[in-house]
Amino acid sequence: MRLLFNQVSIIGLGLIGGSLGMALRKGRVAHRVIGFARHEATLQRAKRRGAIHDGDTELCPNWLGESDLVVLAVPPDEVVRMARQVARLTSHSFILTDATSVKEQIVRSLETLLPSRIRFVGSHPMAGSERSGIEAADPALFRGAPCIVTRTARTDPRAARQVNRMWKGAGGRVIEMDPKRHDALVAQ
Repeated sequence: MRLLFNQVSIIGLGLIGGSLGMALRKGRVAHRVIGFARHEATLQRAKRRGAIHDGDTELCPNWLGESDLVVLAVPPDEVVRMARQVARLTSHSFILTDATSVKEQIVRSLETLLPSRIRFVGSHPMAGSERSGIEAADPALFRGAPCIVTRTARTDPRAARQVNRMWKGAGGRVIEMDPKRHDALVAQ
């Protein structure tokens, strides 16, 4: 697969964010992967494990400003707040996606709150482990796993295709569905 992105920023370097960084680097999906985590020790472990090229404990406008794609790999209750913070720190056009298990409320909120230069596409990789954190990260975590991309009438089609290709590049099997249907199926 050819490079899809020059730079991807991943906010949250736990199991999902760390595994995604490893998969993107291994699959040559992005030229550079930048990570953001709360603790310096997490960043150092992520670098040693090959999940990121570089990173910071603070959201850095310079790195965010150079990113084609920003992935929010944070808990569901943090997604909207974090997306708003990313919007305040940037001025360029880019794709934003998340990796959380709850979609309808997040998608509805971000489609109305974010400026039009930020093309939000909700997503949810249905992958995990009984372990957590960067130490549990695995570049094969998404291999064959369903990765749900929640398109709506407001979703930019090109951005959705790029997010689909990103998850495929990470090894996932992409399934598109409405956010409301996603939440109903996950609740079952």
